[in-house]
Amino acid sequence: MTATSRSIELQVTILATPAAIWKALSSGEGLRQWFPPIAEGGGAPGADVLLSWGEGMEWTSQNTAWDENRHLQWSDPPRPDPSAPGEMIQMAIDWYIETASGGRCVVRLVHSGFGTDAEWDDQYNSTTEGWMYFLFNLRHYLEHHDGTQRQAIFERRHATVPHAAIWSRLLGDDGLRATHAGMKGVREGDRLVLTTDDGRSIPFVVGRVRPNILWGTLDSLNDGLLLIELETGDDYHYGIYMSLYGVPSRDIESLRKWVAAVADSSVATESSAPAPSPAATP
Repeated sequence: MTATSRSIELQVTILATPAAIWKALSSGEGLRQWFPPIAEGGGAPGADVLLSWGEGMEWTSQNTAWDENRHLQWSDPPRPDPSAPGEMIQMAIDWYIETASGGRCVVRLVHSGFGTDAEWDDQYNSTTEGWMYFLFNLRHYLEHHDGTQRQAIFERRHATVPHAAIWSRLLGDDGLRATHAGMKGVREGDRLVLTTDDGRSIPFVVGRVRPNILWGTLDSLNDGLLLIELETGDDYHYGIYMSLYGVPSRDIESLRKWVAAVADSSVATESSAPAPSPAATP
């Protein structure tokens, strides 16, 4: 028996050809330029696709629809619905490419297979926010960096303190040195300045800000991207991601060390942090 499910439906308009978009969606090489740092397989009907952000964040799906330059589908085998005993649910992601005027295409994403029970709400909401960012990354790559190899910097850490405390550490003087008030007052369109350990200033234009997510562009790093994402719950992980294109190798290594240090320092004092008050909201 199949459970009732709901879907995420999003779209983005991209100044690119259907063939360029198809390559970015359907091949491991293309996916690595905007989606996970590790992507393997794909490239043919029925092929498996491995998408990974590292150990514990791996996902293998299969190409179950393949209409070149028009429609691609990844789907998983049906599995038990944890919120509806005895019922099955199947995750599927459909990509539709439709030509528009002025050399543009509309890319529609339909991610189906989320249960309607409230137990699915956090996963549904966080996945929606994640797809909004990755659709932006797809467009940004194709319009500004098509053909350039991405250098992905990614650090993920575990935390148990309230989200506000992590944001304050990530954005404060022991982190990215962007603000002194965490996420308070940060708005879309704001221009912040990140400062590295060696005093280098990196302008950051905020593209989206939500309680669990912050992303935008890094103009001085050849128009690269920064994403910071906090998972939900009291015992959670958070990640700092950079997508960089055409940045010199020496700068990549320096930035990689800096981002790792920021991630480490954000949890280094966790054990000594004061316990949150009963009224604190994670």
